[in-house]
Amino acid sequence: MVFPYWFVPLFAGFYLIYNAYPDVSSTLWIVYIATMVDGFVLVPVVSKTVGCKKCPTRDSCPWAEDRSKAGKRHF
Repeated sequence: MVFPYWFVPLFAGFYLIYNAYPDVSSTLWIVYIATMVDGFVLVPVVSKTVGCKKCPTRDSCPWAEDRSKAGKRHF
């Protein structure tokens, strides 16, 4: 079983900010949310649209496949 490590920073960051700094300003929360959006939304979208566009192994890559072929993974 593969443990999905991607959500650890999401929950750990929230837990630590909430418990360690209960009276924290909204600036820290904005930075936290911006970092999560950047890491979990912007970077994957940009890498898939720009990085995978001209990749020679795009047809055999499970991360670059179309969502219409989602059930036909080539592992």
